Amino acid sequence: MGLRLVLVDDHALFRDLLREYLRGRDIEVVGEAGGGVDALSVLEVAHADVVLMDIALRGGDGIMATRELIRREPSTCVLMLSMHEDVHSIARALAAGACGYACKAQSGAEIIDAIHAVHRGETYLPPSVDRAAVERLRSTYARARQLGVLAPLSPRERDVFRLLVQGENNDTIAAMLQIAERTVEAHRAHILKRLHIHSLAALIRFAVQHQLLPS
Repeated sequence: MGLRLVLVDDHALFRDLLREYLRGRDIEVVGEAGGGVDALSVLEVAHADVVLMDIALRGGDGIMATRELIRREPSTCVLMLSMHEDVHSIARALAAGACGYACKAQSGAEIIDAIHAVHRGETYLPPSVDRAAVERLRSTYARARQLGVLAPLSPRERDVFRLLVQGENNDTIAAMLQIAERTVEAHRAHILKRLHIHSLAALIRFAVQHQLLPS
């Protein structure tokens, strides 16, 4: 059985052409969508290995759609597709959780290579892209996003949050932060309440979904 692909692009003609090009090349298009909301519905029934996501969707944003896909299913493998190779767009896509970024100006063979690369767990970028510049910007966008996600927490609560999702227990956290264990317990209760989360397991899932775990 070939690699299973969901194709998300708001141009039906492009989807038709790409589907036909992929036919017989060990990649099966198991679902299609013209927008991010439709893609979420498609993915509920089409168990895809890779989602090929247009960055500019009519009535939406491929990066926002990617972020929501990753939030719902952290193991989703998204390859972003665009007309442009600007490093800011690439960095935003990777910070949102995309596994790679390809350009519509590339050849069909290169697009296939990109699909297989992200499926293998590699980060794919077009050969002409400055990877170092992308990584610097990706880190900046990722930090800004993480700060936004954790905005309801105080600086000390963020410290406790990071240690909790790393698996540290209350007494260890108390020793590391040089605070009382009952203070850790209070911080933990506030964290769960302010993030609208009801258990430590759910807190860890939240951290995974928002890429808040240390590398």
